[in-house]
Amino acid sequence: MKHSLYIAAIMLLVLILSQGYWLYNIYNAEKYKTQEVLEELFEEAIKQEMSKRMVSNKPKDPNSPKRIIRRASDMTPEERAKLKGDTITIPQIKNRNLKDNYADLLTQRIQDGLRNANKPLKPNVLDSLFNKTLTDHNLQAISYIEISDSTRQTVNTVGKKFNLSFYKFQTERLPIGTQGLQYVQAFVKLPLSDIVQRMLLAFTVSCLIILTSASCLYYLLRTIRKAHAQLRDREIAVHSAIHDLKSPLNTAYASIDFIASQEKEPMKANILNIGKTQIRQLIEIIESMLSLLKTADGKESTRRSPIEIKSFIEQTYQAIVRLYPNKIPLFKLEKSENFPDMIQADTVRMERCLRNLLENALKYSDDDVRITVTLTMINNHYRIAIKDTGWGIPKKAQKKLGQQFFRVKQADKPAQPGYGLGLSSVMLMAKEMGGSLTFQSEKNVGSTFFINLPAENS
Repeated sequence: MKHSLYIAAIMLLVLILSQGYWLYNIYNAEKYKTQEVLEELFEEAIKQEMSKRMVSNKPKDPNSPKRIIRRASDMTPEERAKLKGDTITIPQIKNRNLKDNYADLLTQRIQDGLRNANKPLKPNVLDSLFNKTLTDHNLQAISYIEISDSTRQTVNTVGKKFNLSFYKFQTERLPIGTQGLQYVQAFVKLPLSDIVQRMLLAFTVSCLIILTSASCLYYLLRTIRKAHAQLRDREIAVHSAIHDLKSPLNTAYASIDFIASQEKEPMKANILNIGKTQIRQLIEIIESMLSLLKTADGKESTRRSPIEIKSFIEQTYQAIVRLYPNKIPLFKLEKSENFPDMIQADTVRMERCLRNLLENALKYSDDDVRITVTLTMINNHYRIAIKDTGWGIPKKAQKKLGQQFFRVKQADKPAQPGYGLGLSSVMLMAKEMGGSLTFQSEKNVGSTFFINLPAENS
């Protein structure tokens, strides 16, 4: 039972972890996608802010512009040598988080020009444009922007700061201009996307269901274990009580049998025989119950010994038929030529099997019942068939035949004493001897029970 509990707990834990890992991957993919979108929107807001500053930055002399753009191939070496412009080194650009494409380089040069013209970055405008861009893209976000100097130290903050935690983002620190004198960085807090929220809710509900199921399973297993221990204690007590009943009953049976053998008066002898019959039935019930208990515990092993089968069956029948003095049965024993005279079998189990089946043939039949025992060899198996012309078994009852405490009830037949343990014990004992018990029956015609034992194991 402990192993079952551990396996169930491990399986539930694996289920929770697999669901959590799946949700974690979905969350990371969603977060990565959102990060890319925010980077693009922040760069767009920076360009929009720069455009607003450029509108008011017209050249003083249109005929003498500050910036000339020409192809290098259209210029002579002398013209290129006379140019007095800034030199841009690509490694330095990369160290300052500048991109190495011409469009971005041109944008950063424009930022340099605006700064030199006393048109510096306006953080409040940038913050406003960034928030508007987020709203235009249906992002219900809270954000703030940090302005850093050349040493990457924060010198200004626009917006209300918040701590970065679950589902909060920060963009790269982007330079304003090519000189690395100023940097901007945005911090954004977003609500979880609908799909992540639904998955998180489903995961939470799933965890609660799994934990509830695990708790119920643990409670049931604990209850079953406790009940099993109590049942085991009761079985031990019942086993002991049943075993203790057997000895005094055998003593009483032997005493009554001795008195009956000495009794000359028919009426008294008949009363003593009735007492013997009742005691014998009690002993049979006790032996069946002990056999079932020992079989369930796996404590009883078979002890094979040689049996002269014909005389063994006849002796068993004679012991049984004396318990039914009012019946006049016709008994017949037949043996095929290939059936050996001696077989190896468990004497105790064989006697109990034959006793139960022969007694049933006498008990559930009319007074003039015919009982035929046939010994045959079939497929290297010994078959002992006990056939009677008794009441038979209805088809509806045949499916349950052999179950413990099940008894066949027929309204048109007299009730017989018993507890429904005989056939179940016969089936178990036949199985313990390596064989089986089968039957055929028809109501008001009779029944045939077959004890099948393997010849090599008998």
